[in-house]
Amino acid sequence: MRLPVGLADLVRRQILLRRRYFKEAHHTIAAYNRWTLTIASAATVILLLAFLLLADLMIEGWQPSVYHLAFLPVSLLFLALVLLSRRWNLSERAVTGLCFLFEIVMLFFVTCIDTLADPTAPSAFMPLMSIVLVALFILPERFNYGLLLVSEIIYLAMTAHFKFSRIAQHDLFGAVAGFLCALVIGQIIFSLRLRDYESERRYRQLSSYDVLSGLLNKHTCTETIIRHLQATSPHTRCLLAVVDLDDFKTVNDTHGHAVGDQVLSCMGRALLSVFPAPDIVGRFGGDEFLLLSKECVSPAQAEERLAQIGRIFRQLTLHETGLTPSCSVGAVLIEDQHAEFEAVFKQADTLLYRAKRAGKNLPMWERWTGMPDQTPIACPLEDTPLAERPLVESAPRE
Repeated sequence: MRLPVGLADLVRRQILLRRRYFKEAHHTIAAYNRWTLTIASAATVILLLAFLLLADLMIEGWQPSVYHLAFLPVSLLFLALVLLSRRWNLSERAVTGLCFLFEIVMLFFVTCIDTLADPTAPSAFMPLMSIVLVALFILPERFNYGLLLVSEIIYLAMTAHFKFSRIAQHDLFGAVAGFLCALVIGQIIFSLRLRDYESERRYRQLSSYDVLSGLLNKHTCTETIIRHLQATSPHTRCLLAVVDLDDFKTVNDTHGHAVGDQVLSCMGRALLSVFPAPDIVGRFGGDEFLLLSKECVSPAQAEERLAQIGRIFRQLTLHETGLTPSCSVGAVLIEDQHAEFEAVFKQADTLLYRAKRAGKNLPMWERWTGMPDQTPIACPLEDTPLAERPLVESAPRE
């Protein structure tokens, strides 16, 4: 039997969304589960003590069974284990395993209490426990619903075998009703979690990306580059470059800001085409862009990639606007060295100024030495051989 096309697409999107959720938010999920496990373990001890006290006060002639009495010390031991584990650097799988073990312990004792403690008494906890557990932790559905299904089958079999017939009928109905309610409520809660995750993800994306160019914004790009340089120090191998559009003010003044926005968008796509992930590319501000290439680690690669920027940029802008603007680039090649962002950026920015004064439409690059005063290597953005260019002092960009 085939699902309708619209429903099939919806189911497929939900499956993909859930997979992405567990893949991208696994750190957050593990932290949430660990915190929830601590609260749930403490709450179990408190509630169990309260139930034992209330049952003794409200049910005439009630006596706790061996399962009631065993449940309390086991809950205390589990709480002690959870509190002790907070001192350990548990892996995410270990946290998931503890949550799964907690659910097993809860379902085992609730099943025994509701079926074996007093065959003449109706069950009180199993339907409620089914609903609580599916909503408590964020676990893959095969864990949550698989465990719940197995425990329900065992509970139904034990109820039919040990309970008096009339009591068993009511308990069986309550268990099935609780299971169905747990499925529905679990799906609702998980859908709300997914909605919150998507909202947070969109917010992070909007706060991290420049809408016009489709690149990282200045803050996010800079912070990401700094983290990469720190993580790879003192054996950093990468290319850091600053790209600036030539005569962009003239484009805006002559053709309007709408065309200028198209030009900026074309540069964003050109940079992503030449420097795809895992490279880091962002709009630094105005008509200036910043990038770090993790894959570009040799002089030959640097020359090839930098030359591609202008070619692809002009192709895109010619197709979309009829214009052929150019850009200048200042780049620094870091070869298995320690490098601080501020110093490397200053060197690249100085090279960009020099490229502007040397005629624009030109990338200049040099190796990182910590001393941005060496003679840079320059080559036109077109397919021309590498050449030395005369340099002059820095001057304002155009």
